[in-house]
Amino acid sequence: MAKFEEVRTVTATGQLVIPWVIQRALGLEHGGPVKFRVEDGAVTLLALEPRRTEPVNDMNRAEPRMADSRSALMAELKTLLDAAARDRSGDTSSL
Repeated sequence: MAKFEEVRTVTATGQLVIPWVIQRALGLEHGGPVKFRVEDGAVTLLALEPRRTEPVNDMNRAEPRMADSRSALMAELKTLLDAAARDRSGDTSSL
């Protein structure tokens, strides 16, 4: 799985917005539960009920499609991260 990071600021009320690319990577839906784990000074965010890409009816049939969806999602995330890096650097040559 690709590694990426985003920086966000905790609000005065203790809230934190999970970046869209992170939500997509974890399959988070609005209102879905997440688990925070703190271990050795690092925080891990886990989706408790990740979004399914296929109906649950036939898990054997859905598994290859889920792998294809993950590959497509990783390619999409890489494109978004590359674009974000270009935006931060001010590079508009590829537009």
